[in-house]
Amino acid sequence: MATLTLRSWPFPEYHEAELVWFGSPFMDHKGNWRIRVAFKTSAEGIKVVSYPWGTIPYLRIGQIYSNGTYDQITPMSGSAFHFTIDALNHGTLTNGFKLPKRLIDFGKNPELGLQNIIQYQANGLTYCIPVIELIRALFINSRY
Repeated sequence: MATLTLRSWPFPEYHEAELVWFGSPFMDHKGNWRIRVAFKTSAEGIKVVSYPWGTIPYLRIGQIYSNGTYDQITPMSGSAFHFTIDALNHGTLTNGFKLPKRLIDFGKNPELGLQNIIQYQANGLTYCIPVIELIRALFINSRY
């Protein structure tokens, strides 16, 4: 995937930030669809920035960004798992505020905590997948 630089980068130059969550898609005053994205740094905490909807394939939860560009060398935070969901309709719909606080803390920001999450059970574990992440996965390999 080509490199994209996110404009209106709210952090100082060469300051790394991790994408931790997506907010709600919305239409701005010009009629353009945008999405709110939450970045977290150790020094500044969580900052929410909006970007055009078309940038969503380039935005990945856990990815480290610097100067608005994701760092292809620095690995993503978290763990990668491979699991199979037998039926997508077997998930439980909840919101971000129902997640364990040790998993993610939204700082009581309703824009982030009210996002829908689908929980799936597989091999005795519960996987929580944000609905926006499922939508994003549909666009990753699409040219249009």
